[in-house]
Amino acid sequence: VLNNDSATQSEVDSATTAINNAKSALDGETTDKSALETAVNDQSDVQKTSAYYNASDDKKQAYDDAVSAGQKVLNNDSATQSEVDSATSAINNAKSALDGETTDKSALETAVND
Repeated sequence: VLNNDSATQSEVDSATTAINNAKSALDGETTDKSALETAVNDQSDVQKTSAYYNASDDKKQAYDDAVSAGQKVLNNDSATQSEVDSATSAINNAKSALDGETTDKSALETAVND
């Protein structure tokens, strides 16, 4: 109708009403990024844990890559809830895979004390 130079007022009004009705029928919820934001913001704290710094390089890289991808989703104003949930899950899974052991300083302490 918009490109039809001979459209009647009735046709324009009908098309406008149809668009407004369709717009009103949209029922999507606001995308909740709070869990993703928390997961991304926790990176510096996670990197200070032995689970991270004593983990294998590939597991540390997988975690850092997941956080980086999550940041991109966080910055995307058009991200869907599914994309947000997937990025959050990827970060949490990579974090859970970090398997660095606690640093054992007992031998060092013994050596220093001797």
